[in-house]
Amino acid sequence: MVVRPRDGFLAGLGAGVLAILAMLGLRLALDSPSLAELLADRVTLLVPLPLFTAVLELLGAAAKRVLFGTIVLSMVLVAGLLGAVAARSRLGIADGVKWLAGLWLASAGLLLPVLGAGPFGVQTRPGPVATSLGLLVIVAVYGGGFYALAQALRGAPPGAGASAPRRRLVRLLALGGVAAVAAGLGTWWLMERLARQASSAVSTALARGADRLPPEVTPVGQFYTVSKNFFADPVVDAATWRLEIGGRVQQPYALTYDELRALPAVEDYRTLICISNEVGGDLIGNAHWRGVRLRDLLERAGPLPGAYKVVFTCADDYTDSIRFEKAMHPDTLLAYEMNGAPLAPQHGYPARLLVPGIYGMKNVKWLQKIEVVEHDYRGFWQQRGWSDEAIIKTMSRIDTVARSVVSKVEPLLIGGIAFAGDRGIRRVEFTVDGGQTWQEAQLKPPLGPYTWVLWFAAWTPPAPGQYTIRVRATDGQGELQPAVVAEPLPDGASGWHTVALRVLDG
Repeated sequence: MVVRPRDGFLAGLGAGVLAILAMLGLRLALDSPSLAELLADRVTLLVPLPLFTAVLELLGAAAKRVLFGTIVLSMVLVAGLLGAVAARSRLGIADGVKWLAGLWLASAGLLLPVLGAGPFGVQTRPGPVATSLGLLVIVAVYGGGFYALAQALRGAPPGAGASAPRRRLVRLLALGGVAAVAAGLGTWWLMERLARQASSAVSTALARGADRLPPEVTPVGQFYTVSKNFFADPVVDAATWRLEIGGRVQQPYALTYDELRALPAVEDYRTLICISNEVGGDLIGNAHWRGVRLRDLLERAGPLPGAYKVVFTCADDYTDSIRFEKAMHPDTLLAYEMNGAPLAPQHGYPARLLVPGIYGMKNVKWLQKIEVVEHDYRGFWQQRGWSDEAIIKTMSRIDTVARSVVSKVEPLLIGGIAFAGDRGIRRVEFTVDGGQTWQEAQLKPPLGPYTWVLWFAAWTPPAPGQYTIRVRATDGQGELQPAVVAEPLPDGASGWHTVALRVLDG
């Protein structure tokens, strides 16, 4: 089959779109990260930290989708280039099959190990057979699509009438354009649909009317969720789930979901906050949890001398670690209930970790394996520049002043939340005159030692005009919340939350 390189490039692009759609379909069928997701994860490791920070600041929550879209577009362009190379080489069918076999072998045997999935996907959840066959399907779809499109794009022989083939070509290109647009829209729709399924009703914002404090216990559907996953988060079947406890221990063992729930339980309130939370942000929530002490699970296994860290592996291949001493703290829990019900899928069902005093990224979800190790271990986000200690910084937020304009001079309830991890909150103050004077707010007793506190104060503007309300908190150890503004990366945001308010002469 003789095809011009230009037509080979176009055929390769079209075949690349088909291969991407096959890849996304297999992503759903196998419930395992696609090649594009593995590439995106690896790219985040290679991006310099200053550039990583700048992209996060610019794009925020959309950064993951933009990165994934860029990776997919790059894969389609590479598919086009491969098509041009194949056309220039004038490969026959037999040579083309050999060429595709080499592409599959290079992807499965060389690319997957580089991306952390192991040779032929041996480290993926579906295993090497399913992963290798999935790659073979993608390569076959690419090869078949390329052959069909190249045949259609091939020019007429010299001296033959070109009118009919050209008309077919125009129709083909028109249909191909429509298909490409539909594929792009379909891919984006699929990403959004899966993301909505994973987060359930989390996208519903917490309604904060003026003069009203947030609920002390966050409803499950309004509790924030963040994960590394580009598509849907994992959905784990509790009937087949096993929690493995091993590593440097005397007696490794595994627990079923029913066995975990049958162990002596602990219940308390905990606040979780994401390390990505901006000053005044809403990536924070408070809930009632039920679970078992991690210490009890580790003591049953019998940690050997020299234990340094405990490593956690999750159903989405996310990993993290905490110091062994922190794991043995009596208030470090393995939770299986939230607000009186089994964990929702987006919050880590069937089991997740709760560690006092550290940011949410280390309170891992969808837990599957616990290992005691003698060495330091850096998890998924730590390899990308985020803090390993991840100690929660003192924060405070104004919630009740939701309106930027007040129609008249009237008493206002100023209030919100304050949180300092496991250090507690001693005092919350606010200022309306640029810090010349500070007024102390009232604190509602916290629900537990590891929860936020609600604070509130009555304030009447002295006259119409523009006011700036700023809040700061002092933790239980007497340390004042830092005023210096810092971005979330690498160890959490800092700074005082500020709200502008205009009071009219009503």
